[in-house]
Amino acid sequence: MPKEDGENKLNVTASRAEKKTYLTTSIEPEDLRVENSKNKGPKLLREYLKYVRAISNVNENEACEILYALSGISSNSKSKANRCLTAYLKRRFLKNLKAVL
Repeated sequence: MPKEDGENKLNVTASRAEKKTYLTTSIEPEDLRVENSKNKGPKLLREYLKYVRAISNVNENEACEILYALSGISSNSKSKANRCLTAYLKRRFLKNLKAVL
């Protein structure tokens, strides 16, 4: 993952499953120190782990915030319409992830 092409491994993990993805980890996203990483892979992995944790904890607001941050769309408005964009943003995140890789 820390190598320049490490994002490809994350892409396979995040986008190839047709129905479900099972993730087992012994670390929390905050345990990954990626602030000084020059590659996108470790940073995207941390965000992916945050998103998976939010979904696992049925925390829709946190999941939306993560997707909004990754998509660059402002989340200032907490309207129902914005929350309905969650599925779209998830698809956009995966599409953008593939494009980067």
